[in-house]
Amino acid sequence: MLPKLLPTLALALAALPACAADRSTDPLAPVVQCLADGDFKLAQQQRLPATSTSRQVATAAGNYAVSTADGYRLLVHKASSAPLVNLKVELSAPGKFAADRVTVLAQLREMSNKRPPGMMALTLSEVNGVEVMAVNNPTIERGGPISLYTLAHEGSGVISTAYILSQPKEVREFGNYEQYAALRDQFIAKLAGCLAAQN
Repeated sequence: MLPKLLPTLALALAALPACAADRSTDPLAPVVQCLADGDFKLAQQQRLPATSTSRQVATAAGNYAVSTADGYRLLVHKASSAPLVNLKVELSAPGKFAADRVTVLAQLREMSNKRPPGMMALTLSEVNGVEVMAVNNPTIERGGPISLYTLAHEGSGVISTAYILSQPKEVREFGNYEQYAALRDQFIAKLAGCLAAQN
């Protein structure tokens, strides 16, 4: 019996990648379109493959998976030729949002607990009904991300992680930390508004 089933099973398995890649809907498209409508623009957008159903994050208790039923990786610009934000927008799998939120919060707590000297402690707030978790550096004079923000919106089941970048000095859009903070807050308010609109 088993030898007769093997060709059928092989055909079914061969068809899996094609089926997984065929998505008839794009539930995150309104968020992506909203982000590109206004002062910010998307220089790069990449949708997660359908086969990518989770990502690993490190917490004090070990590595845990955050579900990704769908998702985008975006590079967001304002006026500069350099990206301002490296952004993940991820839809939790059905029934997984609460657990995913706990996991990403645990990751941020671990990062905050092990933060290098000068990095600010984890802060929790709310913007437009969207939970905002943030860890900030107090200076713009560093490479890589200056801030890490995770926004969690229960109504849509979306968790978005924003690495807000320092930008090279020659094309930087902010001259001091106050200007950076204003630009950062403008983007976070925009992102929160786009997520809140998904109710």
